Parts: sequence; structure tokens; C-alpha cells
Amino acid sequence: MKRISVLMVVGLFLLQIACQTLAGPRPTQPSPATPAPASPPTATSPAAARPTARPTATNVPKTAPSGEVSVACVGSFGYGVTCVQNNEWVNYTKSTMALSGDLIKDISVCPGGELLILNTTSLNLFDGAVWRDYGKGWGHSSPEAVACAADNNFWVAHYQGVSHFDGATWRTYTVKESLSLNPDAYDLVEDIAIAPDGAVWVVLVNGVAVFAEDKWTVYEKGIGFGDTYFAVALRKPELAHVHAAEQRPRQL
Repeated sequence: MKRISVLMVVGLFLLQIACQTLAGPRPTQPSPATPAPASPPTATSPAAARPTARPTATNVPKTAPSGEVSVACVGSFGYGVTCVQNNEWVNYTKSTMALSGDLIKDISVCPGGELLILNTTSLNLFDGAVWRDYGKGWGHSSPEAVACAADNNFWVAHYQGVSHFDGATWRTYTVKESLSLNPDAYDLVEDIAIAPDGAVWVVLVNGVAVFAEDKWTVYEKGIGFGDTYFAVALRKPELAHVHAAEQRPRQL
């Protein structure tokens, strides 16, 4: 009996070996592949942008035509007037004996092309070559704006009124007497302009006054205006029309 059992165990062992031989080698579990370390990205410099060439001015004359003076000026409060004359920068100040003061308030272009320059102490006229001083005929009031008419005819807006120079003498029109019908009107005068028909337009704090044919016409609350407006300047597109601009975003 023992012999039969031994033979059975040997037979089963041989049978298992035969089965493994016929089936081939047992598959083995593949080990997971180890990923290769990623190399850090290489920083690349951005392509340099090519500078864009700025357009240059063309047809700029080196000198003004014969008999003409090419002038453009900018005034500053403290540094006089700087002009571009024949493509060159020139600074005019009190120290150069050109201006009577360096605190520039306004510049107006006269019909003949001259520049009328208002400073806190005087009025200067520049024709591109010669400077002239017309003094301070409006008195001690603080000046605000200037306008130039034909034949050296000047108007200056200043505190308490406006003053007119006719080429020989000065005359002042005050706010209380001429520019407003309101006895409590403010004395501040903001701006002045001359229309093509020769009418002089003056902006006050709460109104507008127009001088034409030797008389003043006043526009304020109750006289042309339906309310009290706080005007600050005149809009002068080619002086074809004159409008008063107020502090609120509305035009009168």
C-alpha cells in the first residue's frame, strides 16, 4: 500500500513537470519602468524688437520766405516767453530786455501777425523782430486775458472790469458800471475776445457782456439767461462764433 502511494506521488510530480514543460515558462510580472528625470526647460531670450523709426518732418524750410518771419511762442508763468523762430528756440525774459515781466498771463495774435503778450506788470507787443512796451494802463488790477484788434487796438480783461487802448489812450469799463446790471455782481472778469465783426465779448463770473457800436449789451440771469451760470472762458473757433463756456459741462 505504501508502495502504491509513493508511486502515485511520484506520478503526480512527473505529471506537473510535464504540464509545465508543455505550457512553457510562467509569465513574470513586469516591473514598472522608472521614468527618466525630465531635464529642466532651457530659458530662451525673447527676440529683440526692432525699433520703429519715427516719421520725420518733411518740407520744413530752414529759413522763412523772404520778407516773412516765422514765429511760434509759448508763455510761462515765471520764465517769460519761448519762441520758435526759423526752427530755432529763443527765450525772451525780463533779463534779456525783451519783456517787462516774466509772469505771463495770456498771448493774443493780432490781425497783422504780431503777438500781444500780457504779463502781470505790463503789455508787450512783438512783431518777430522788435519788442514794444505799452505799460499797464488798466491800473493795479490783476490782469487775466488780452485781445488784439486792428491798428494797435488792445483790450485787457482784469479784476473789476476791462480796459481798452485805442493806440493813444486807455479807457476802463468797470463791472458795476458797464458789464453787469446786477449791483451785487462779482468783480471777476475771466476772458475776452474780439469777433470778426469787431464786437468785443467779455466773460464775467455770472454773465457775458458784448461791446458793439459804442454800447454794452449784457446777458445774465433774467436777461437772456434762464439761470445763474458760472462762466470761465470763451470758445473761439476761428472767431467765427463766440460762445461762453461754463464750469459745468454745458455751453451757453
